[in-house]
Amino acid sequence: MKPFKEYIDKDDNFKHPERTTESEVLDIRLYCNHPDGCNVYIKGWEGYNGNFTAETGQHADLRNQCFLCDKH
Repeated sequence: MKPFKEYIDKDDNFKHPERTTESEVLDIRLYCNHPDGCNVYIKGWEGYNGNFTAETGQHADLRNQCFLCDKH
């Protein structure tokens, strides 16, 4: 699998979209979950029930998994 393509949030005021239907797939950013407030994120899609697919193809269940950047 390809490694995650990491981006740095440069305060572009991105707002996560709100789900309007149960089956809607959302374009989201998954931010590094490090407690120091890291601003690194990966792009992907959140489907129904917390299923996340990164733009590079990896899958995660956002209900019990998180993302840490290469630095952390």
